[in-house]
Amino acid sequence: MSALRAAVQHHARLWALVVTVLGATGISVRVEAGTGVPPESAALSHVPGGYRSTVVDMTAMKGHGNLAFVSLGDLFVLDGATGHVVNVTGLNAMASDPQFSPDGASLTYDTDNTQTSWIARADGLGSRKLAGSGSWLPDGRLVVSSATANTVDAVSATGVLRPIGPRTKATPMESNGSITYGFVTDTMKVTPPKPSHGLERVEIASSPNGPRTLWYETRDSFSASGGLQGHFVGDVTLLPDHYGLLLTIEPYCCDYADGYQLYELRSPGGQPQLLGMVLGADATPSYGPNGTFALGAGGNRYAWVSKHVELCVEATAKCTELPTRSNVLSLSPAWSPDKKALAFVEASAESQGAIGQPQIAAWYETHNLYLLSGGSGTPLKVANTVGAAAPVWSSDSRSLMFVKNDALFLMAQRGALPIEVAGPLFAPGDWGGYYGELNWNAEFSWSAG
Repeated sequence: MSALRAAVQHHARLWALVVTVLGATGISVRVEAGTGVPPESAALSHVPGGYRSTVVDMTAMKGHGNLAFVSLGDLFVLDGATGHVVNVTGLNAMASDPQFSPDGASLTYDTDNTQTSWIARADGLGSRKLAGSGSWLPDGRLVVSSATANTVDAVSATGVLRPIGPRTKATPMESNGSITYGFVTDTMKVTPPKPSHGLERVEIASSPNGPRTLWYETRDSFSASGGLQGHFVGDVTLLPDHYGLLLTIEPYCCDYADGYQLYELRSPGGQPQLLGMVLGADATPSYGPNGTFALGAGGNRYAWVSKHVELCVEATAKCTELPTRSNVLSLSPAWSPDKKALAFVEASAESQGAIGQPQIAAWYETHNLYLLSGGSGTPLKVANTVGAAAPVWSSDSRSLMFVKNDALFLMAQRGALPIEVAGPLFAPGDWGGYYGELNWNAEFSWSAG
């Protein structure tokens, strides 16, 4: 990928590709140049039952669905229809990763930094503990993963779970409504100081107990002098429309804090194609039109070093870097659900340097939100989005929500003035993070119909 970044003429070809991928949709997107700072809403009010600094704007959220957000470790749900706010967890819960179900009827979340999740109704009421960590499949089924097994459950409108498959150690994946199971196994048994050898395999099956198809195999070994050697598989993801798999594969050589290598595997036994180094929340693909996806790449633990958005074509397993101006990074790609616009963030590229709160806050002040829309080869800066991070679209592709200055802002329609609707997420002046890497997406979920 370094060759991609080196060629100016390649950037010109990319814009031609972008316009082709987006298609001649002819949509009109009202965006304005500018770097103004969104003002605080006069309607911000204190959240009953929360910390004194936690505020919401019920008026701005009216008609814009439900918003689940973590403020100072507590989880709140703001009902955009009724204006009610519910403290789901109570004080000092250390909540994280709220996720509405795809139909918006249920909500899962974690507490106390454990691997155990909870499920509640969309209004935040009726919480019940799950038997493991919960994650939603695109069709609305819930995968509950424990240390020993995974289950797939159907979820009723009241949040009742009904198992629809046996317990299995395989990872359930979904594409076009059908569930596929991924098995990652390693035959090596390490018994120091004895040397050992093994095979790491990725196998796919249509059912937990059905025949498996071998997709990927690699050898690994251990010796007292050389330690672990080989390539080791991390996450396995099924691409939509059965294009293949995405795999994180790492040689045992590196500090994984600097990222993983992401590969696409097009067919069983095929040659994995390197897409790039990935790290953090931006590593999750955002799927666009015509078998494409965008992801955030760049393998340095510093948030402000070497990050860039890549546009990838599933059918060819090829990615092309989104070009930017000199000394500018591209981050947090998010395709609109109608696949007609790509939102992303630009920020300044910095040296490694210090990683305290002043440096993190100053770097975020270099952020701006951009939109790349159909019929245009040039991304346009969105006015009043200085400090933007983690853009998320509404389900109808008309509205955008993003983080700015440790709070959530809603842009009710494209080009409208963003309004602060909830915050703070972290303690003011103490955003934490690892080398500036902040997973803002783990602090909120938006269900907007």
